[in-house]
This record gives sequence, C-alpha cells and structure tokens, in this order.
Amino acid sequence: MPKTRLYLAGPMTGYPDWNYPAFMEVEDRLTKIGFLVTNPARLGDPSQPWRINMRLSIRAMLECDGVALLSGWSTSPGARLEYQVARDLGIAATDWDVWIILYENHYVEHFLATGGD
Repeated sequence: MPKTRLYLAGPMTGYPDWNYPAFMEVEDRLTKIGFLVTNPARLGDPSQPWRINMRLSIRAMLECDGVALLSGWSTSPGARLEYQVARDLGIAATDWDVWIILYENHYVEHFLATGGD
C-alpha cells in the first residue's frame, strides 16, 4: 500500500501565530513515522478571508486518505467543517495521536477502509 496521506485539521483563528507551532509539531511527529502530511499551515494565507483559506484547505483535504485532528479542533468552525466534510465523504478522521497508535498496531489500512468506523 502506498504511504498514507493525512490532512491536519485544527484551530487557527484566534490563536497566537495562527497555531502554526502545533501544526508543525504534529506534522513532524506524523512524518517521522512514515505518514505523508498535508498541513494547511503551509497552504493558506492568514491575510486572506477565512472562506478563501477554507476552500483551499478543503480541496487539499479531499486529496488525502485521512484526517488527523489537533487538540481544540471541536471548538474551531473551520476544523469542524473539515471534519464534517470528511465524515460525510467516508474519509477517516480521528485525533492525531490515535493515528500513531493505529500505525504501531498495523491497523491504519483497516481504519481507512472502514472510513474510520
């Protein structure tokens, strides 16, 4: 199976530095164990309107195999939207650290095949 590509979803708006340090840390941790990571902190432009960044981010997310949720995602309108789109389209989504557990237990492929159910 080709490497699994994960999209990072989490809060940005209202956080210092747009929460980029947390996105970069999670990207690094997931990349080190072998995941390919699409990081919206590398895609968007905070000077652009929210809706523009969300359109860019959702397009990128749709090219991924799964979604890794950062702490605080459920309080973020953007991350909640990304989560809902992913779930509605059968894209597996769970907390980022759960992806590590799935990887360590050789369960990623099954999790992806079931859409995270």
